[in-house]
Amino acid sequence: MKFKACFLAVMALVTSNAIATETETDLGLSGVHLERDNRTDVRKIFDKQADQTPRGGELSTALYAKTQKRLAESFDQPMPDRIGESSSGE
Repeated sequence: MKFKACFLAVMALVTSNAIATETETDLGLSGVHLERDNRTDVRKIFDKQADQTPRGGELSTALYAKTQKRLAESFDQPMPDRIGESSSGE
């Protein structure tokens, strides 16, 4: 008789633990499914930016080509010995 009572008590505890660990009963709401967002704040911001349409679009081809040309020209000039010196020869 004691064995049967202990067995039933253990089964009741195991069953209640199994039910309590289900995601739908975490908040005590029956039939309501809440999804948790495990993303970091930075990831949320990046995802939000990726979903938005760009404001003003991309650079024009002419502006991009001019920028790349100026960047390439800057590598043709020698590095100044001191920051106060100009490397453009002026």
